[in-house]
Amino acid sequence: MCKLWPKPNNPKGKEDLDRAFIKFREAVNNGELPYLIRSLVFMLLCVIHWCIGEMEKKGIISE
Repeated sequence: MCKLWPKPNNPKGKEDLDRAFIKFREAVNNGELPYLIRSLVFMLLCVIHWCIGEMEKKGIISE
């Protein structure tokens, strides 16, 4: 899993993250949320499908 997460903009350099977010982040990094990953991939595919449809309507691409 990708372990890159945005870091909070904190001038002191300390992470002031909410405990729930830390727990969520660890669950995603450990692969404990397979339905989350699956649903995100599905939604990305829906967006790509929509974009292709819009490009076909405008004549940018053809079938």
